Amino acid sequence: MGYEKETALSAIDMLSGRFLILRAGIGAVVMYLPFVALGKLFFSKDILDFLTIVPIFYSALCTMVLYFICSYLTEKKSTAIFVTLLIAVASLMWPYSGIGMEYQAMLSLSLLLLSLLSWRKALIAKSSAEPV
Repeated sequence: MGYEKETALSAIDMLSGRFLILRAGIGAVVMYLPFVALGKLFFSKDILDFLTIVPIFYSALCTMVLYFICSYLTEKKSTAIFVTLLIAVASLMWPYSGIGMEYQAMLSLSLLLLSLLSWRKALIAKSSAEPV
């Protein structure tokens, strides 16, 4: 928990009213804030141990977003599940969930792609519904 420990400590400080972000960046610290709030409520003594779940949670969330992306692109549930599992197992998604770092960019880019695909689908549906 080297780099991630610094991020977790920065998030704990931010929720306590202090602003100290060293290498982490504001995006990573903000992603930790809901977990710091939960940790302070339920795990006040071992909050750093609880915060080790954050990279794993966001990597799992990214896997869900990848499933929705694949289902938009393939429109077949079985293909979407297979491709999502293939990406999750064969890429560096899960090793990074153990050491942290890249889940912020991975989740952000996945959400951006999902929103663009959703927007495209809505535009196509709107254009096909309008009379020519």
